Amino acid sequence: MFKEDRLHITINSILYILNRLGGEADFLKVFKMLYFAEMEHLSIYGRMFTENKYNSFPKGPVPDYAYQGMRSLRGDVGFSLFEDKKIFEENFKVHSNHFIISLSSEDLDELAISEIKCLDKSINQNKNLTFNQLSKKSHGTAWKSKMANYDVIELLEIAKEAEMTIDMIDYSLELDSLKNSSFY
Repeated sequence: MFKEDRLHITINSILYILNRLGGEADFLKVFKMLYFAEMEHLSIYGRMFTENKYNSFPKGPVPDYAYQGMRSLRGDVGFSLFEDKKIFEENFKVHSNHFIISLSSEDLDELAISEIKCLDKSINQNKNLTFNQLSKKSHGTAWKSKMANYDVIELLEIAKEAEMTIDMIDYSLELDSLKNSSFY
């Protein structure tokens, strides 16, 4: 199970994006907007806020946990037992295989002001881009480090693409290692 606080941040981030796009958007638009928001947050605050790992897919980075949740909703083989399916069902509906519909409002108490600012920036910069434009834009150096082989893109690669300073990269990597320890 995904950490409960991170689960709620992921759900509410997706709801936030969808509700600003009229309540519906395709997987790619939502996932890329989330990726760019997280990259921005990483470059300013030293951490990505949902803690999704991003995998290098042919059309660009994809947040692993959010994607698993959406795949469970559309009934993909092997995802029917997805452990957090219920919370995804309460908040989203998937139609036509690749479109997400928001079924509720986001809970702004679950999102920090810094996260909302980064989400807003990403939405404003990317809402008018086409499918192909968003895909191409997400094919930066972090994505290229895995060359669309479905592997997890390393945080260091995302940090480098975000043009973080060495000190901020060190800070981010230290935070990342601490979250996996008993102290976090």
